[in-house]
Amino acid sequence: MGIAPPFTIILGGVGLKDTYVGIEQTVDGPIHQDRFETRLGLDDLGKDAQEAAVKEFIDGILDLAGLIRA
Repeated sequence: MGIAPPFTIILGGVGLKDTYVGIEQTVDGPIHQDRFETRLGLDDLGKDAQEAAVKEFIDGILDLAGLIRA
């Protein structure tokens, strides 16, 4: 790719207000804000780093809906 680390990635969503999150036959929420954004710095683009970034984003969405991932 020609770009040296660290990399900054931004994951986000819009239109979240009044939506719910459903996991394993439960529904929680609603989310009270319209937008959510996570900015992360990655030292590499390996699979583990990518999975950790997605997990942090999903954890943020779950937190907005009042859920805590075990």
